[in-house]
Amino acid sequence: MNLELDASIENPTLTVEARLSVGDETVVMIGPNGAGKSTLLRAIAGLMPITSGRLSFGDAVFDDPDRGVFVPPAERSVGFMFQDYALFPAMSVLENVAFGMRSRGIAKAAARARAHEWLTRVGLEARAGDRPGALSGGEAQRVAFARALAPRPDIVVLDEPFSALDATSRPESRRTIRALLTERRGPRIIVTHDPIDALSLAERIVVLEDGHVVQDGSPTEITTNPRSRYVADFLGVNLFRGRSDGTGIELDGGGVIVAAAHPGGEVLAVVHPHAVALHDQRPEGTPRNVWSVTVTHIDHHGERVRVSLHGPPDLVAEITPGSAWELDVRPGRALWASLKATEVSVSEG
Repeated sequence: MNLELDASIENPTLTVEARLSVGDETVVMIGPNGAGKSTLLRAIAGLMPITSGRLSFGDAVFDDPDRGVFVPPAERSVGFMFQDYALFPAMSVLENVAFGMRSRGIAKAAARARAHEWLTRVGLEARAGDRPGALSGGEAQRVAFARALAPRPDIVVLDEPFSALDATSRPESRRTIRALLTERRGPRIIVTHDPIDALSLAERIVVLEDGHVVQDGSPTEITTNPRSRYVADFLGVNLFRGRSDGTGIELDGGGVIVAAAHPGGEVLAVVHPHAVALHDQRPEGTPRNVWSVTVTHIDHHGERVRVSLHGPPDLVAEITPGSAWELDVRPGRALWASLKATEVSVSEG
C-alpha cells in the first residue's frame, strides 16, 4: 500500500505544499533548514493537521479537512523517531521500548517480551533496566529506533536519526538501521542533513525547498543531475559501496578504487567531484586511480561544470568552464579520469 499526500500544511513560518507518494521503499528527504521537512513528517504522524488536501494510506484516510476527517496519532500505524529521541527519563529502557505497544493496547507481558526482543536486535539487552540518562548517544538512538519499530507499524518515519551522534558511532548506527529497515515492508521516510547518510540509505531522494518538492528521484539521478545549487552542494559527492581487502576497494557497481588508508571488509568510499581530474590522454605520474570513461551528461553551475562519466566506476567530476572547453567535453566524448588515493575518504560500511 502507498502513503499518499497531496496537501497544504501551515506552520507559523512557512506553508508546505507537497504532493508525495511513497510505497514499499526507503525515501530520504533532504532540504535546507526551514524547508518544511519536519512539518511534513509531523503531518504524516498526525502531530500536525494538514490545512487542506488529503493524506491517506491505502484505503484509510488519515486527514481530509474538507470532509472533517482526522485520525489521531495513536490510531495511525506510524512509527515515529524524534530528532532528540524523546525518551522518557523516568522509565527504564525496556519500558521506553514497550511504551508504543502498550499505548496501542498490547498486553503488558506481550509488550515487554517484544521489547526484550528488540533490545536484543539492537544489541542493548544488557541495558534493559537502565534509565535513558545512563546511555550514550548511540545507545539512546538505538532505543528510540527500537521503540519506533517494535509496534510493527505500517509506516516508519525517522527525523534526523543520526544528528546527535559523533563521527565514530555513525557508521555502526547507519549499518544497524539500514539492516533493520530492509527487513520490513511499507513506506520508510528519513530526514537527514548528512549526504553520506542520504546516499547510503536512500532508494529514493526527495528534495524539499521553501515548502515545495523541487526534485524527486533515485540517488544516482539526483547526484548526477542536481536541479538547484542546494542539491549540487549537498549531494555533490561520489559515494561508492564496496569491499576492501586492505589495499583496494572492489566496488559493488564494478571497478576498483585505491585509497591511502582504509579498513578491510564492507566500506563506503567518498570522493568529491573536484578531486577527479579529466584528461584527453592517459595521464602519467602519481595518481593511483586512472580510468577510461565516457561523458554521459554535462551540467553548468556558475563557475563549475559537473561532468557525469560512465566507467566503471561511474562517477561525477567537477571542472572549470575553461577546462571543459579545452577538453571538448560533450556527451559521448571518451576521456581519462584520474584520482589521487589521498583524495578518497573511506569509512566502515
